[in-house]
Amino acid sequence: MSNLEDIAKQMVMPGKGILAADESSGTIKKRFDSIDVESTEENRRNYREMLFHNNKGHLTWYSRAQGVSIRIQGEVQKIDTSISDNYFASRDRNAQISASISKQSETVVSREVLDAEFKKFADDYEGKEIPRPDHWGGVIIQPEKVEVWKSRDDYKTRLHDRIVFTLSNDQWIKSRLYP
Repeated sequence: MSNLEDIAKQMVMPGKGILAADESSGTIKKRFDSIDVESTEENRRNYREMLFHNNKGHLTWYSRAQGVSIRIQGEVQKIDTSISDNYFASRDRNAQISASISKQSETVVSREVLDAEFKKFADDYEGKEIPRPDHWGGVIIQPEKVEVWKSRDDYKTRLHDRIVFTLSNDQWIKSRLYP
């Protein structure tokens, strides 16, 4: 368990945040389809903006194979555009082109159309820096609470370990929860 505690402590060191993935276009499309809302880029962007309304969020990482789950809760903030710019610039050129032409989860007529759009964009930007698309960026969760859940004895007794770190007055307080 001490290895998990060390990892959790490193994740929440002062000044550190955790980069979180926004809801994917495919996930949003499923949500929209269930309420008969068209999944356009504008509607997805508005939906993502709405997620920041209360500035609280969480992310959970789970691995059944390792019997571990980590849940981080805290304040969600859009990352500064300069961070997005720098990260986008560090990506492989082909990944930059793909991100630039993608109309995520919208229907494309054929692979040939997709390949042609990729080639045209690549040709248009040959020898030039590719700017980060406006819709491309990320969020950070400033951790306020971290729970580390660890299965014991292959799920037989269900007496799992649950260790919680809660930020209080700039100090992390460790506690144990009942399973």
